[in-house]
Amino acid sequence: MPPQVPNPMYQALSDLYASMQTDSGTAGHALQDACQRMTGGKVWTGPAAGTWNGNLTGYSSDLARQVDQTIAAVRQALASTPQHVSPAEALIMSKLLAGRPG
Repeated sequence: MPPQVPNPMYQALSDLYASMQTDSGTAGHALQDACQRMTGGKVWTGPAAGTWNGNLTGYSSDLARQVDQTIAAVRQALASTPQHVSPAEALIMSKLLAGRPG
């Protein structure tokens, strides 16, 4: 069996996953403060404000769901990526990560 080296793609996905885990609360709830300020007419009142607040609340829920789905997709990609590869594969992965063709 040829020698194996750490897979740069695995490391990149691992770093991304850790970063997303750290930032998920902030990113997923980025609109909640605005929603809370809009609720109860503290910022803006009237029919247009109610409609806008309803839309904003929907966007906030969508954002939280999308953050969770993205984290799950990265976790799945990480789980299916080998931790070690051949040196040639590692070189190709490094080039892909750097945005250069293999």
